[in-house]
Amino acid sequence: MYQKIAEKYGTPTYVYDFRKIKEQYNKLKSVVPEALIAYAVKANSNLSILRFLRSLGAGFDIVSGGELYRVRKAGGGEIIFSGVGKTEDELRDAAGVLSLNVESLDELALISEMKLSIPISLRINPDISVDTHPYISTGLRSSKFGIPLELVDQALSIIKSGNLSLVGLSCHIGSHISDVSVLKSAYSCLREKFEEIRACGFDLKILDFGGGLSVDLDLQKFGSMIKEVTSGLDAKIVFEPGKFLVAESGVLLTKVLYRKDNGTHKFAVVDAGMNDLIRPSLYDAYHDIQAISGSPNMEEITIVGPVCETGCFLGKARLLPVLKRGDLLFIRDSGAYGFSMSSNYNSRPRACEVAIELDGSIRCIRTRESYESLVASEP
Repeated sequence: MYQKIAEKYGTPTYVYDFRKIKEQYNKLKSVVPEALIAYAVKANSNLSILRFLRSLGAGFDIVSGGELYRVRKAGGGEIIFSGVGKTEDELRDAAGVLSLNVESLDELALISEMKLSIPISLRINPDISVDTHPYISTGLRSSKFGIPLELVDQALSIIKSGNLSLVGLSCHIGSHISDVSVLKSAYSCLREKFEEIRACGFDLKILDFGGGLSVDLDLQKFGSMIKEVTSGLDAKIVFEPGKFLVAESGVLLTKVLYRKDNGTHKFAVVDAGMNDLIRPSLYDAYHDIQAISGSPNMEEITIVGPVCETGCFLGKARLLPVLKRGDLLFIRDSGAYGFSMSSNYNSRPRACEVAIELDGSIRCIRTRESYESLVASEP
């Protein structure tokens, strides 16, 4: 199938299997059946994916006005508006969301000054360490995210004086988390604070546990933990998964342009670069790479892209069939933070996106950019 897609749409091309997205959504929903699963749009914001997840019953977690626009374009739904740097225009446009997650005292003060009538939740920073890449660890005091626990009372004072509508609490401690005990610590802290604030007379309705769930999370253990942490609690529970839902659905197809043998190092130069998939360069993320066809003989080779940076690599020292010009590779687990983090660096048009529908049919859901499109907004 990948060979046919590459022949029809060219490379590099992202391919998303909607059957896998549905499978992941149903798996999570089966262990937290009463919860709202608010898909983290930043993971992959293609309109077709948003519409598909909405059809499954998902809500959306957004972090910008652009994502809000996309979600509304895709049909809307229950929306959680997160993010540390919302502009005044974004705050005005947020009317109608389920909740706006406030991340600082200054943001609260601005909402009060603007006299906005919008349901808000406080994003709490519980100062909990997560064993993940430091760039995606968000629950520590050293992180820019959330309101430290000791400042919550000040936040409540601003809410009271500004007559703001506080409806819930939220937290998000990082990404790619598989340790259920760490999640339990954060969730238990949030529930404790939730009940404490309720006891002060605030009518809290939403307890938002955020996202960051790893694709290899033990779901049964996770589900049991959630039942324990939320036992006896009357609240709307929210999760904000992104990678968990879409990462494994996607592959990035790419073609070998050249081989290089520098004596001690072998390289395959492919037509996908760090502008198409930046995660290996940015996070040192590992993505499994496989050849669609090739020699029965194997070799250790580094897969690099054409971007003019030494950091433009997709996989180092991988054991693959001996590659030649024109061979096709596919890079796994590229459905999340692949295209959504892509750019036009080196004036490279962004890739095509293709969906494998539930019935197995193929549909282009974003055409490849042209050179003309690169300069269309420049006078």
